[in-house]
Amino acid sequence: MHPLWCYSDSVMHYGCFRTWEQRQLFVAEYNRLFGSRIWGNGTRHPMAEDGTVTTVSVAN
Repeated sequence: MHPLWCYSDSVMHYGCFRTWEQRQLFVAEYNRLFGSRIWGNGTRHPMAEDGTVTTVSVAN
């Protein structure tokens, strides 16, 4: 079982996220699974180290 499974579909205070010992692992997994995916509208949604998710247009 993945070490982050218990955080699936849960919320976390931003301050807690910033100091969370597993934050870097979470960000890396998010970007591996979702942040690098190109969605049907030609965008990606990568997460920065601080937890900010942005929308990036991808050129065809």
